[in-house]
Amino acid sequence: MRQRPFRPTVAEIDLDAVRHNVRTLRPAGVEYLAVVKANGYGHGDVPVARAALEAGATWLGVALVEEGLRLREAGIGAPVLVLTEFPPGSEKDALAADLTPTLYSDAGLDRLAGAARSFDPPPQVHVKLDTGMHRVGRRPEGALDYVRALLDAGLELEGLWSHFAVSEYPAHPSVAAQLANFTAAVEALATRGIVPRYRHMANTAAAMLLPQSHFDLVRVGIGTYGLLPDPSLQGRFDLRPAMRWRSAVTLAKRVEAVKPS
Repeated sequence: MRQRPFRPTVAEIDLDAVRHNVRTLRPAGVEYLAVVKANGYGHGDVPVARAALEAGATWLGVALVEEGLRLREAGIGAPVLVLTEFPPGSEKDALAADLTPTLYSDAGLDRLAGAARSFDPPPQVHVKLDTGMHRVGRRPEGALDYVRALLDAGLELEGLWSHFAVSEYPAHPSVAAQLANFTAAVEALATRGIVPRYRHMANTAAAMLLPQSHFDLVRVGIGTYGLLPDPSLQGRFDLRPAMRWRSAVTLAKRVEAVKPS
């Protein structure tokens, strides 16, 4: 028998707000990836994913293979980008579920290429560059050699991407530097006839403030849920928070003030 909840605290999720935020933040002519990692930032990954797709998102983003598998088990067939490399041993399960891999390391490339030999057609891969945030990613100056190795291994390059460190402050010098690093890598590939279908760099703040970074696709995390990446943006964008906490006061009483001794 399923026990009914007794706790007076609930989180109410407004999926219409999710749909509104996707429509508000999606730039014209650019695809939208809704990030639904960490159970949709606590909002519920499956319902948020469906709402975002209904509103015009074409991609979903997750941090873990398990998160992508959960979406597939729920019947969601949209492209799902795993934002970090597949962990060792997960490659065949992830590819069988048609999850799109991110690559940036030699070991990750070797593992994925080995697993991909039993798949036809070969998987479409997105390569992540570390343009200055210094999280995971390949150094931009090594992008061409890495992509060549990827192609020689029988994989296909679908995307090239990076991530801003402080895009909520467009005048910060790192923003221009990261954008220049990414653009240089894109151009280096193009000179050798390698043009990925998707180039993407913009997170929520960049989707709002940096149109020059939109390229082919924007990846929107907290903005999808109606949250701002920085308080300075308050009032500038019509976003609607998708979550409301509601609870009940269980006790209120008056107490005498304690005088210090």
